[in-house]
Amino acid sequence: MCSPGTTQQIGLRFSQFQWSKFGLRCEGVRVGDIDVNVAAASLDHVQSHLTAPFIRQLVSDPVIDTALEMVDRYALRAYDALQLADCLVLCAADGETYTFVCSDHRLLDAARSEHLQTLDPAA
Repeated sequence: MCSPGTTQQIGLRFSQFQWSKFGLRCEGVRVGDIDVNVAAASLDHVQSHLTAPFIRQLVSDPVIDTALEMVDRYALRAYDALQLADCLVLCAADGETYTFVCSDHRLLDAARSEHLQTLDPAA
């Protein structure tokens, strides 16, 4: 992630919720979605990077309140609404505009409707 209007690297914001969601996806090995070794390697790889380039951000009451608004406004799933709300609350608190990154088109449309810059890494 770059600071708005610059090319200066400032690190990625990674909410506690997003880390939990990633961990749950990797734990999908219980139902045979992915190989147990791939899941363990993925979690280890991400965990090794969390100390420097990521800033972990806890889910707060303002994030939950904003997520509820996003569910009502855009008919988002709860996890998606929390991810979007986390970015919106961060932008409001910092007075900055961050780029919202995801590959879900409905979630990207909601982020654009909230005037966020977006990036689809799958595009």
